[in-house]
Amino acid sequence: MFGLPQDLKSVFHWKHSSWFIALAAGAALTASLADKFALSYIFLFVTAVLSVGCWLTSDTLSRKRSSGMRLYSANGTFLIVSDENLRRWQLIPTICILVFFLLGFWVIRYLQIQKELQAYVGQLVPASDPTPFNPCDPIPPDYLTVFLGNNAAATNHFPHVVLDVGGYPLISLDRSMDGSVAVILTIRSPDGKIVVSMDTTGFTVNEHNQLKFNRPDRSTLTVMDQEERQWLYARYLNKHSFKLDGMIRIPGRGFLPLQLIGMERSCAMSLNGIDISVR
Repeated sequence: MFGLPQDLKSVFHWKHSSWFIALAAGAALTASLADKFALSYIFLFVTAVLSVGCWLTSDTLSRKRSSGMRLYSANGTFLIVSDENLRRWQLIPTICILVFFLLGFWVIRYLQIQKELQAYVGQLVPASDPTPFNPCDPIPPDYLTVFLGNNAAATNHFPHVVLDVGGYPLISLDRSMDGSVAVILTIRSPDGKIVVSMDTTGFTVNEHNQLKFNRPDRSTLTVMDQEERQWLYARYLNKHSFKLDGMIRIPGRGFLPLQLIGMERSCAMSLNGIDISVR
């Protein structure tokens, strides 16, 4: 069915090949625990290939092949060697081996995502949320949109300033290399220290501040202080839209809630200007 030629046996069966497979599997586990996930995938793939190859060229299958049922016609003429039993022996163990290693790949991927969600530096990836109904509807498909409370700002010219206070751009939009949304902002604490920043490369949370940050998934970032005040909520809704909430510090003027209290269901779709300007 899909058995390997027996002349490949020397490729998979050599002195201490079983030990090598066991060591490669252990190396895959060790690499994943050391956060070397690319190396872990490589070791696991090599282990899977060698395991399947060893089985399909094994002496056990060779004996099954040679003991196949011979079929004859009514007059005694030899017709064919039935390999139905051999096929079962090839197929079922191979599937079991592949399922085992697919489970291993899933575990490594799970560990990799959990490590990513605990990192102070990273990237938000687009979810598949629908774009919320908003005052800018219908938004052209080539526009990127950021939602501040129930207000929306959309543009297709980049970089683009969404919120400017006293001539200082606090929130800007840009387009990443893959065409997705890049939000640019810096949020500071009352003493002027950076709490969290975002740019075209991703986000950075200041791990030296006494902050709590939470990433329930790869598309969401929440940063709070010890008093449960939410400094930033960022949700990458989809490849064309982003939602922000929290507070942004305006030097000498206190904090501005990103919900933009006092503005209700406003739409800003400036091309080359500033969407929201506070003087």
